[in-house]
Amino acid sequence: MKKIVSILLLGIHQFCFAQINFGSYRYSGPLNFELIKESADSFFKSDEAEKSAASKVEKEDNDYLRYKRWEWYWKDRVNTDGSFPDLLSQAAVYNQLQGAAQARSASVNAPWVNISQTSTSGGYDGMGRLTSIAFHPTDPNIFWVGAPIGGIWKTLDGGATYSPLGDGLPYCSVGNILVDPSNPDIIYITLGDHGGWWNYGLGMYKSTDGGLNWAPTTLISNFSDGIAYYAMAMSPTNPNVILVAKSDGLFRTNNGGNSWTMVHSGGFKDVKFRPGDSTTVYAASDDYWGSSEVYKSTNGGINFTAASSFNAPYNRIKITVTAANPNIIGVMLSGNGTKNYYKSSNSGASFSYVSALQEDAIIFISPLDSNIVYSGYTKIFQSTNGGINWVQKTNWYNDGVHVEVHADEQFVAFNPLSDLIYFCNDGGLYNYDEVAGSWAELSNGLIITQFYSIAVAQSDPVFMIGGTQDNGGRKRTGLNSWASTNGGDAMETAIDQSNTQIIYTTYVDGQLYRSMDRWTNDTYHDITPAGISGNWVTPYLLDPSNQSTIYAGYEDVYKSTDRGNTWNKISNNLTGSTSDKLDELEISTLNSNVIYAARENKIYTTTNGGVSWANHSLPFALNNFSGITSIAIDPVNPAILYATVGGYSVGVKVYKSVNSGNTWSNISSGLPNVPVSSSVFDESSPNHELYIGTDIGIFYRNDTSAAWTYYGSNLPNTSITDLKIQYATHKLRAATYGRGIWEADLLSIVTSNYQVAIVPSDNSFRLAFNPIGSLLQLNAFINSDVAGEIKIYDLSGNLVLTKMRNFPKGNYQLPFDISMLAEGMYMMNIETPKGRTALKFIHTSTAE
Repeated sequence: MKKIVSILLLGIHQFCFAQINFGSYRYSGPLNFELIKESADSFFKSDEAEKSAASKVEKEDNDYLRYKRWEWYWKDRVNTDGSFPDLLSQAAVYNQLQGAAQARSASVNAPWVNISQTSTSGGYDGMGRLTSIAFHPTDPNIFWVGAPIGGIWKTLDGGATYSPLGDGLPYCSVGNILVDPSNPDIIYITLGDHGGWWNYGLGMYKSTDGGLNWAPTTLISNFSDGIAYYAMAMSPTNPNVILVAKSDGLFRTNNGGNSWTMVHSGGFKDVKFRPGDSTTVYAASDDYWGSSEVYKSTNGGINFTAASSFNAPYNRIKITVTAANPNIIGVMLSGNGTKNYYKSSNSGASFSYVSALQEDAIIFISPLDSNIVYSGYTKIFQSTNGGINWVQKTNWYNDGVHVEVHADEQFVAFNPLSDLIYFCNDGGLYNYDEVAGSWAELSNGLIITQFYSIAVAQSDPVFMIGGTQDNGGRKRTGLNSWASTNGGDAMETAIDQSNTQIIYTTYVDGQLYRSMDRWTNDTYHDITPAGISGNWVTPYLLDPSNQSTIYAGYEDVYKSTDRGNTWNKISNNLTGSTSDKLDELEISTLNSNVIYAARENKIYTTTNGGVSWANHSLPFALNNFSGITSIAIDPVNPAILYATVGGYSVGVKVYKSVNSGNTWSNISSGLPNVPVSSSVFDESSPNHELYIGTDIGIFYRNDTSAAWTYYGSNLPNTSITDLKIQYATHKLRAATYGRGIWEADLLSIVTSNYQVAIVPSDNSFRLAFNPIGSLLQLNAFINSDVAGEIKIYDLSGNLVLTKMRNFPKGNYQLPFDISMLAEGMYMMNIETPKGRTALKFIHTSTAE
């Protein structure tokens, strides 16, 4: 057993007790960010094998990487005492701001449109994390999927297209889904990751209209309570009877969620009804420090008794059952360095060891053949003899031998209407035809990618790149075309504006990569400065006046004048310790000798290109779990700069300095108490709008107003992690951590005669570009799923092109191929049951 370091402090009784599991690392104690961080840092410091694995390029996931993702995201999102936030109150502020934004005049508002990746080739190229799926009782083409940071999505065509149903929820995170088989308009979901540690739960919510509206049941909590909702099970004969396995007990309702009874105390990780039997229920307890066991009920879940006696401390278990033989219970038991498969063939009367498992995230027995069992995590394994022997069926990258299926399997379910098995993983959704032995990838249209950052090309309005969580670097090569760059976690990205074939991306801890042809044939060059590492997300950027020069922030600032081939330090012991890494870095576009770097509440400044540095502190306390999250430099005066701040310290959001950081004024007045993560200046605007990204949307202020204004409508309730401006198209682009990339017109354009933004009141469309080359791009604003017909006419009134099209609910960009048309002016009519939209466009080859 690996050593767990316990952090015991006086006065911690006010925090909720929590359990966090990063695989080999387990924390039990108060739900407090600093306590968890101290414990985990101590654990991984002594676990060099795990930590060193993180330094390998495109290395498979490990416990250390999972911890560092968690730490990076939450370090700027906790309260002043280290406790976790009240997301219900935050959602109420979001709803209020969205309502006000939609009510504002179109002359000062712009709707947000999703321009993120909508299709994938599958395998290594993923869309984002899914952790649950549920099926319609009579239509095999209708099902629902849940994303732990991305909400709930519905498909009507078997996974060809999806629509989001959860953007109005108080938390855009869904861990479990149940559908009433007698009335599929009744849907139950749990808010929060069903793994628990990443996103704790807000409870079970219910919809009675197919997911259009949601209301909490009486089984609810706040995020700060530290409660995980691991699994749900519905009675096969009475859909009002539901059991929920939670970290604080096993709960049961017999009236569809109106009231609940705790039927067993202690933590529970899993719960299953015996197939076809409403009286027999199995549940898996979660007693890591004691022994997790299988419990059994013979009265529909009212009472439970222990069925197993594994007596294995430091373990965790999952269970699986099968309609092919209802007497079988499969058990995945992991802990203390082992991964084992156990089985009961007599409904839990006894259990026996079957075999060792290679990976232990999922366990699933085929409902078609009880001898076929699936297990795995980064790869999927299959047994055809009841779990005795295992054969690898997939691989997380193309190894030339196995089918390529994305890594990190999270959930498995069977659709009895199609006899297909569905696998939810960190890349999206796949199904497996067990009879034919074929795989299909079904993630197109799921806008659930978690972006760390984005970069845009200024000479090419389409090309952009981004770094994502566990889906690597992404590059936008066409209006509806995306491809991958590096794998794993890709963080900061950059594009050489003097030659947009040259791009930069990163891996964890500041590993820098460069490609000279947009990661096509010249895949990458490792240009990391030798012998150093940085933060999980290490800042770096290109010199605005000389794109061959790169600056990177580790414990010191490094500079390369040859695109990363060689490096020199331009500071000396800047942060005071090799373990204290820089968080932010920014260079003036007016004078590249002016550089600002930041860590925690400190700003480091140089006005002579690094010859000398000054050290200044922003006027907020270090002990309030707030830190500088971005720097924005005034485009006409490099001595004026702004710093945004994360965390939930009231009134500590944005600061301004007019003297290169020597003194600061707090300009947070009017901003809600939510983390601020990003900022960007509109250098083209005469009023110098400063946009900031928060966890509930985007705000701006400019030279004509000292007040902050909420900008844009229809942006989902999700964290904004980065902001960039594409000046040729006058667009502000926002990266989100779970709902892809969005864009809106700049305020300077909305308020000018150049273009008036339309705030759609119903289904409507706008041209994204005009004139248009071979691919027409529509901005679609769709309030509900609808089918329509697109008709294109020439100026003589002749119908030259027509196409039927389904329009899923949402705000997104929609491509339409017009390469077969001759150059000229055309009219486009889009007719749906909701109305007709008429658009005029010019088709010309010069628009390419």
